Amino acid sequence: MSMTIAQALRRIAKLKGSIGEHYSNAIKSVSYDTTKVPVFSFDDELALMQKDQEEMVDLQTRVAVANANTNLQTADGLTMSLVKAIKSLDEIKGLIKFYTILPIRNEKVKEKEQEWNEEKSMYVNITKEVEFVSSLTEKDRTKKVSSLKDSFEELNNLVEDLNHRTEV
Repeated sequence: MSMTIAQALRRIAKLKGSIGEHYSNAIKSVSYDTTKVPVFSFDDELALMQKDQEEMVDLQTRVAVANANTNLQTADGLTMSLVKAIKSLDEIKGLIKFYTILPIRNEKVKEKEQEWNEEKSMYVNITKEVEFVSSLTEKDRTKKVSSLKDSFEELNNLVEDLNHRTEV
């Protein structure tokens, strides 16, 4: 059966849900009280689960081959395989998260500490002023995240376009 990568990915998602249902039904029906026969047959659920798994693995393989054998060209003229584009999207997502959660501090704060005082022969509370500086400004972080999001969107649009045109 001929289908595009996008159609195959939707079918794979549906099969994963179906496999999960058959798995759950098989677990519930493997052992039962003889006076309460389960709604689903263990053997039938197992067979249906295995059938769906085989179809899913076949589709996943076909998608992987199509991804490896399909190239795209970025706006700046770079040619890359669909696999590389997908992996790049994952890395861009990771960078967006990284930059978003960076703790940027540019401030002076007073911190209380305990310090040993020789004259008093005891620990005393002292207040110290600590200055924090960041290697990245909030403004630069915002620009970087925005730029990464733009790059992600551009590459993702190319990938999605190919997914709807490339057959598996």
